[in-house]
Amino acid sequence: MIKPLFDNILVEEIEAEKKTSSGLLLPDQVSGLTSQYKVIAVGDGKIIEGMFQNTVVKINDIVIINKFSGNEVEVDSKKYRILSEADVLAIIQ
Repeated sequence: MIKPLFDNILVEEIEAEKKTSSGLLLPDQVSGLTSQYKVIAVGDGKIIEGMFQNTVVKINDIVIINKFSGNEVEVDSKKYRILSEADVLAIIQ
């Protein structure tokens, strides 16, 4: 498995729903420029102004990021994305 360093996180995309609750099929363009991802692994944190700061994002959090953030990697035929914690727009609670 991949272990991110510093404040980087490893995420896996969660497939967007292709249908509305009423059963209408949605085109791919509707998904917009953000996506939901599940956090698979996190780095330990980083040093800011001489003090160590832990990462805020935790494993299994569902986060929203810009679709074009980070770098895509493939491990055992599964696609992941590695990005900085600063690229996370929100955590879904």
